[in-house]
Amino acid sequence: MFSAHRGQMVRREGRSVYNKIYNLNAEILGQYAELSMTSVSGHLMEHCFGSDMKNWNTVPVRTLFDAPVYRVVPEGMKNIARTLEEESAKCGILVIWTDCDREGESIGAEIAEVLGNYPKSYPPSIKESHQA
Repeated sequence: MFSAHRGQMVRREGRSVYNKIYNLNAEILGQYAELSMTSVSGHLMEHCFGSDMKNWNTVPVRTLFDAPVYRVVPEGMKNIARTLEEESAKCGILVIWTDCDREGESIGAEIAEVLGNYPKSYPPSIKESHQA
């Protein structure tokens, strides 16, 4: 099903010091493919209130129940998000491969949200492979 060609893997630096990019040539289901792999360091996004709610000493707690909550990429994760955006722009098929648990699904959904401009025309069998 998957066969990596010996000696073909190259490690590159990503924008994050801790998340390298690995390129390799492989045979997948009898077809030659150029693969790029990288990683994330946990959740890419966090939930926060708007800027008018930053100083909790001046905001009544009661107002937080009805305040809008935003999902944002925090400063410490922006380099990882940028690497994902740059690498996904070069690929024909994107596979998000995370741990097979609730946290992994949540992190995968965050990756998909960050890459919201990624072409949605890839085959459903690839898109929905996590359900198999």
